[in-house]
Amino acid sequence: MEIRNHHERLVAAPPGQIAALIADFDRVWPAQIAPAPRRLGHRFYDAGPMLWEEFDRPGAVRAFRVVRPDELQGEHWFELERAESATVLHHTLEGCAAGKYEAIWCERIEPLHDRILEALLDNVEAAVASGAMSTASSLGGTRDVPQAVRPLTTLTDPDYVDLFTVTTPAAADKPAEQWARAVLEYAGGRPARVLWRLMGLRLGPRHSPGHVQGWKIAARGANWLRVETASWYMTAQAVCLVEEGQVSISLSLRYDRPIAALVWAVVSGPHQQAIPGMLREAAGLMTM
Repeated sequence: MEIRNHHERLVAAPPGQIAALIADFDRVWPAQIAPAPRRLGHRFYDAGPMLWEEFDRPGAVRAFRVVRPDELQGEHWFELERAESATVLHHTLEGCAAGKYEAIWCERIEPLHDRILEALLDNVEAAVASGAMSTASSLGGTRDVPQAVRPLTTLTDPDYVDLFTVTTPAAADKPAEQWARAVLEYAGGRPARVLWRLMGLRLGPRHSPGHVQGWKIAARGANWLRVETASWYMTAQAVCLVEEGQVSISLSLRYDRPIAALVWAVVSGPHQQAIPGMLREAAGLMTM
């Protein structure tokens, strides 16, 4: 039996803000109806009776395929369509059900799916209407980083890549360099610089037009800035990208010596915990 299901909602916000909300299921998922999908390692999610795998689908801001059970196969994805002063958020599901799952889909899964999707769209609208849009989300892994960021780094085949994004209506009001300084210098402050020194990273002057918190400004564009540094065992590049309604910081690392993987295994946890808070703090500073 073929399956197709579609939901959509017109939301009064730019695509960047909505994309960041969809990237943060914990924020918009209606947990009162069903638990949010639980991440299982890289790209897999426990979704109750199903196992999802996240994948890259052209034109989608987020996409998943159902890989279990065998009798229920399909893909579902979120897309954003620009409208006048708003964005249409689409969710589409296509697939097939076989055997006992034909009845299970019709009687149990589809009605629950419809409730969850409509409530999720309600939550997206509520988050936009409340104005509480300084929400931070993250992605990790070289396959997960959006195409918008990939061309901005010169590291080929990096060993580590992450991306952290904060949504704020004031994003485009300031240039990328000012955002980078707000995140790395004002929000990060002395603790970040001390950590980088302990890692052996070579840092330039703190107060220098050619550096951001000691990282050398290597390149820039109309809405982005790339800074870089290195040590004897690792090369690092960070990109600040400003888009409509959101600001992103992406870190790329190349392990030049085997010890780099060991060092980053210790540092990556605190780094991943700190950056979302730094982005939110910077968003608060930039809107004062």
